[in-house]
Amino acid sequence: MNYSGLAEAILTIIIFTGIGFFSAKAGLFKKSDTKAFSNLIFYITSPALILSSVTEHFTREMVLSSLAVPVFAVIMTILSLIAAYAAQKIIKLDNPSKKDIFYLAVSFCNTVFIGLPIVTSVYGESAAGFVFFYDLGSGIVLWTLGIELACRGRDSDKNGLGRFLKNLINPSSLALALAVFLVMLKVPLPDVISSTAKTLGSITVPLSMLFIGMSVGHSRISAGMLDPLVFWAAFIRLIISPMLTGAAVYFAPVPTILKKVVTVEAAMPVMMFTAILADRYKKNSEFASRAVLVTTFISMVTIPAIVYVLELIY
Repeated sequence: MNYSGLAEAILTIIIFTGIGFFSAKAGLFKKSDTKAFSNLIFYITSPALILSSVTEHFTREMVLSSLAVPVFAVIMTILSLIAAYAAQKIIKLDNPSKKDIFYLAVSFCNTVFIGLPIVTSVYGESAAGFVFFYDLGSGIVLWTLGIELACRGRDSDKNGLGRFLKNLINPSSLALALAVFLVMLKVPLPDVISSTAKTLGSITVPLSMLFIGMSVGHSRISAGMLDPLVFWAAFIRLIISPMLTGAAVYFAPVPTILKKVVTVEAAMPVMMFTAILADRYKKNSEFASRAVLVTTFISMVTIPAIVYVLELIY
């Protein structure tokens, strides 16, 4: 196994979050400044990233021939959510806000930024397409069920369906729908729009990492990092989720490489955008940021172990 992709991705995260953390500690950014970061990511750069990524990496034929991958991504997310629900019953988690972010942290993982370099370094560039298809399936669940979890208990609208539909219409879900629509109709984006979206989208991940570092920097990090709930999230996200997903795809009539990629993707750490959603909907962004950092560090050990086990199985 080539560890360079994993090591580079982890090191980049450490550097960017470290910059955000020490900037906050040095007083360069106030706690209120993180709101500007989350708004920029939520309303502008994340939709741009989705639009540019889907239209650049997908074709109509690819979508139709690889529909199993996003389906498996949906299955993984649901299985992880079920595991999170069982865990919160065991540990008797009573804080509604923290419970919803716990669900998000366990269910949604870093499919592209960490997943892509790892998958391509282990299985080759030809496997890269599976990563984006997996992210597509995960994104569909994120911008439907995930948004419902993020804003639950916050809305004055008591109509569950009405609240769900209202929160479903957000910048990223609209960008995803538009991108898939253009791909299926084989309509290319104008060059100026494509290049603009790609440039804007490219700063999403760095901004997210800076935001996470700033969020942790403004919190009581020493106590928060030892929060047992963070390690529950890490256990389910990094161990239980890939085990459940691996078992689900083992007997599926799909190529072995697809089974491996899907299982490895299910082993990725908590999605960085979880912290952005938590801040956007006022749902304990400090816990979300800690979950991202802790699971990312632990994944340096768990991901290579899972890749090794997959080589033994297949």
